[in-house]
Amino acid sequence: MIRIPDKIPDLLDWDEVNLDHAQRHGISRAEIEQAVRNPHRVVPAPPGDWSEPEGTIRLLMFGETDGGLRLLAVFAWPAYADYGNGVTQIFTDRARPITAFKR
Repeated sequence: MIRIPDKIPDLLDWDEVNLDHAQRHGISRAEIEQAVRNPHRVVPAPPGDWSEPEGTIRLLMFGETDGGLRLLAVFAWPAYADYGNGVTQIFTDRARPITAFKR
């Protein structure tokens, strides 16, 4: 069983796909990164049909930006890289933002 971290790691795994997904909900990369650096609460996401490899879980982060914007962000943790042919690398020092919403 995977231990749920007390906080989202400061190092985030960004690419065009997850950045675009967050921005479609009106949340910027900077706002998510601020909320991660500020005190926040982390809980496991409800079970779902996720595409992450075994050993990776989805986490919900309830946080706030420096300007007071309260948000809910979804992360895959630990972050991973899928190199194909069954080769996957896990990065426990970082999380992958999936999306975020204003709350």
